[in-house]
Parts: sequence; structure tokens; C-alpha cells
Amino acid sequence: MAMPNREQPGAIALGAIRDQLHALVNQVPEERLVEALATIQPLTYPLDDEPLSEEELASITEARISYLRGESIPHEEAMRRAGLR
Repeated sequence: MAMPNREQPGAIALGAIRDQLHALVNQVPEERLVEALATIQPLTYPLDDEPLSEEELASITEARISYLRGESIPHEEAMRRAGLR
């Protein structure tokens, strides 16, 4: 999706939102910068509008079954293992 330039309607509002985001990022404590990057970076990736393959659907089903069996890792533990906590 193309971003409007400053002359297009809505550009000022988007510019203000971008300014707010920059201000928030500048307020992130140093010890949480990696976490902030991991949270924001995926938002820059293109949206995937391709349908899921049979293999992807099977992986999702397997993951859900593992979760229902209690075989998942709590979020805090996963963040710790990833070095984000």
C-alpha cells in the first residue's frame, strides 16, 4: 500500500502517527529495546495474502493439538529462552 505524501488528504494524520511512534520508541528503556524491535519489525513485512498450503495447515493443527495436551511453553518462558526477558 502506497503511503500518501504530505500533499495528499490524510498525510498529516499519518505523519502525526509516525511522529508519535518515533516518540514512543525513544522512550523505550535500553533493556527493552530488543523486545521493542521484535514487536515492531514484523509490522514492516508485506502482508501474506496467499492461501495456506496443506503442509502449513497440518503444522497449525499439530501445534494446536500439542497446546491442548499441555505441551506448550508459557509465554514468559519462551521470551526468556529467546533472550527477551
